[in-house]
Amino acid sequence: MVRWVKTTGSNIPEWAIEGGYEANGRPLFIARAQIEGVMIPGKCGNHLPGAHIPYRSEERIVKEYDVLITSKTPGYFDWQSGSFGNVPSHAFRIDDGIYVGRAFYQGGLVPGKVDSSRRSAYISYGGEEIRIQNYDVFCEIKLGYERGSRSILRSFILPSKSNGFLDWQRCSNGYVPPNAIKTDEGIYVGRAYHKGSLVPGKILVSHSTSYVCYEWDEHRIKNYEVLTEVK
Repeated sequence: MVRWVKTTGSNIPEWAIEGGYEANGRPLFIARAQIEGVMIPGKCGNHLPGAHIPYRSEERIVKEYDVLITSKTPGYFDWQSGSFGNVPSHAFRIDDGIYVGRAFYQGGLVPGKVDSSRRSAYISYGGEEIRIQNYDVFCEIKLGYERGSRSILRSFILPSKSNGFLDWQRCSNGYVPPNAIKTDEGIYVGRAYHKGSLVPGKILVSHSTSYVCYEWDEHRIKNYEVLTEVK
């Protein structure tokens, strides 16, 4: 379903899994690097000089590292909420007690690590390791949905560029790609973050925005993701 490939610097390989974004919208991908004998996840991007790894109160920059990408085997992944070191049974493990996670910070959604023994998630930001106790955990879902699960399936792993696969693309201000999934004239399937949750909704092109429903109200959100068909 997913696998690690080696890279260096700002070179992000094709099919890298987007795990978050900077406050300015630049995408962040899931990285890992070995520091003092321990494999630790972090963030990387086309605009960064290497993997940025949270470790011992610092943001360590590692030039040679691994990036998580999709494999040729069909499957799915989901980001599921966690807190205080708790992770689901199918969480994606990197090392003993270390899992791939992400958390909101300073307007961005930043990939990092969940350390069960320290009961927190950690991300790297501004040269420091930041501790966050409410986070998302990267989980593998072999069949795409689990019976009894209350989580929403948030992403599709794409094994190839064949017809019939779907992906989420980040957009804003009413823009949708040509291959966006349309439900009616000028209305498309979307999702957006609101109060820490990823909520399905609609993109209304004529209003130049997306809308999601949350706690009985409709909320207008300028930055969103659009469900698209990959041909």
